[in-house]
Amino acid sequence: MQHILDNQNNQLQSIISKSKRLACLDQQVKKNLLADLAPHCTVANLQAGHLVIAVDSAVWATHLRYQIPELLQKLRTDEQVPQLITIRCYVKQAVPEAKKRSREPLKLSQQSIDNIISTAGYVKDEALQQALLRLAKQK
Repeated sequence: MQHILDNQNNQLQSIISKSKRLACLDQQVKKNLLADLAPHCTVANLQAGHLVIAVDSAVWATHLRYQIPELLQKLRTDEQVPQLITIRCYVKQAVPEAKKRSREPLKLSQQSIDNIISTAGYVKDEALQQALLRLAKQK
């Protein structure tokens, strides 16, 4: 069990690290965009020198496309993304609002509670361990 959790922690740390890098890059991108365009753009991914930016609508995608050459040049001179090759953009799909259902919360079985508590004992991350214990205490 410990081996599995250690492996998952490494994968989790990798995901957290990439997420932090993308958040930092998102701030840099927004800083280099026009003020009216920046709130409509979000860095989605950076892989192998290809930056992907998600935008709210086709209108904002058009505005971004006009700024890509200048943005590309500015980001390449930045110390964090000198390897940048291209910038692509795509329009985020609108997610329909979920219908709210009034139902009783699901209850955990005693076996599930015991498994969660047992797993929390193996977790090294204090915040995750506390979250698991809070989950186990819900009734």
